[in-house]
Amino acid sequence: MSLLHGECGFVGLSHALSTYIVIDGIITAYLSAYLSVEDVPDFSVQEALNQINDAKSNEELQTLGNRSDVSLQLYHAGFGNEQLSLNNKSKATQCILHHQVIRSRRDAIIGLKNGLDTANFLDLLTANSGCLQLIFPLSHEVQYSANDIMALIDKTSLTGISDKQRKVFEWFTCYLTVLEEADNVKMDKQKLLHSYVWSCQD
Repeated sequence: MSLLHGECGFVGLSHALSTYIVIDGIITAYLSAYLSVEDVPDFSVQEALNQINDAKSNEELQTLGNRSDVSLQLYHAGFGNEQLSLNNKSKATQCILHHQVIRSRRDAIIGLKNGLDTANFLDLLTANSGCLQLIFPLSHEVQYSANDIMALIDKTSLTGISDKQRKVFEWFTCYLTVLEEADNVKMDKQKLLHSYVWSCQD
């Protein structure tokens, strides 16, 4: 764990998932840290979940349920035999969240848990639940600037590199700057990065 060396811990893991890893109980994880749309790493699934949550009529939900991407998510989440409605959309959302955040990543969770157990972190976290946020900080709790990342690069290693390697380094430097600008002005990162990638291909 990098936090042992004065750095941040395992960044970006939802509180529900980190609680589940430590306590080893899905129900406890639900009670301790309610799953949210932000816990899902896939932006397209997040968008679908938000559309389900925002739907105001049964007709709108039925249209969503007939979409191939939504119906596939519902099927994998074990919600394939019901039609979306205002009465069950919350249940459908929770089924998808549970599948996306916990069930579909069970092997990775077990691997992470075994690693924590080897380093005796599980005992620490079980006895001191307040350390969860230290070891598993959320993304917005850890901030790095482009300069912070560039400072970690040994500039002497750039001596004698090929033109292609130098272009890659220059692209990476610009990429970091674009990301930072997106944060500063609250722009849509996906759209900004997409336009940046295309501009690099010109």
